[in-house]
Amino acid sequence: MPGKRVSSMPLKKSSPKRFKAPGDGGCVEEEEISASQVPSVPKSSLSAFPAASPPPPPPSQSIELARVSEIGLSQAASPKSPQPIHAEEDIITPAEWSDPVLERSLMEMADNIEKNEAERSEKDEAERTARMVINEKFRLIHEVVYPITKSGSKLLSIGVKPLHDFVPLLKIHNPELTSAISFSIETFEEFLKEMSKIFESREEEDEEVEEISVPEGQMLCMLSGYVVVVCRYNTLQFIPSQPSVYKGIYLSLNTIKTVVNMGEHLLNLLHARRIQYKFYPCYDSFINNVALDVMENGCKNLSQKLYDIIKNRYEQNATLYEIVLKLPMNVKTAVEGRIQYYRENNDYNCL
Repeated sequence: MPGKRVSSMPLKKSSPKRFKAPGDGGCVEEEEISASQVPSVPKSSLSAFPAASPPPPPPSQSIELARVSEIGLSQAASPKSPQPIHAEEDIITPAEWSDPVLERSLMEMADNIEKNEAERSEKDEAERTARMVINEKFRLIHEVVYPITKSGSKLLSIGVKPLHDFVPLLKIHNPELTSAISFSIETFEEFLKEMSKIFESREEEDEEVEEISVPEGQMLCMLSGYVVVVCRYNTLQFIPSQPSVYKGIYLSLNTIKTVVNMGEHLLNLLHARRIQYKFYPCYDSFINNVALDVMENGCKNLSQKLYDIIKNRYEQNATLYEIVLKLPMNVKTAVEGRIQYYRENNDYNCL
């Protein structure tokens, strides 16, 4: 495209503009510009500049274009996959899939796993039953319980052990019955005698003991079945000197003082349990009667059988009810053992 022609007439000059020259403070007047002074641009140089590109489309239009292109691509047919070619020798029959040796080994392994699990469950059940039988032997009946701490963390129980000929027993323990010490009448008298020595120097009854003369970590005394060791914070540890199902127990001096103050009353309760011994029913005779009744009349529910015998033959004896409820595994084991003895020895006069 040719350039615009420039007239040879001088351009009309507007009002002269004045500006300050950088060197001096004077003003310089602009000069007239003639057509000869305007340089002409050759056509070849114009081709060097690229043509102006059209403006980009708006964002909404570009999104529509992209959507249309995607629809077109999705509608295009995908190329077909090549068809597999199989020969007859490549085909595997069901008979060839199975491996008799492998199947037999897997079946044997599954049987062994089931057998081991059954044996393990039987062993666990036997161990659980044995633990229950042992724990029940230390339970008391005809029991009186006292909390001997303000928080209820230590309890004192007095009762009798039915599986040990109804021997009176005093027990100091935690609520979970994991830590405990137990005393007969004679050993509790020894306990009161040794513990009273700690408080003999105190004249005022309400004065708390501040310290013990024995250093911390040293043995204070020896009791029947226990070693008493002094611990920090005015606490005594009672360590069993013989194997026991219970852990040792920690008692503060204030708790021991409470037991000492109740000593006379507690001894009277223990002696009262001993006096009542002749009124307790014979446990072995009760087990024998239950076993004979089961063998003669059969039994579908042992618990119901026990309640019926107590009601009909023992005039609803409260002690037997307590034994059946507190020592169920021991009663069941004793009845089964007696029945087995009768069947093996044919001896019904074992008592």
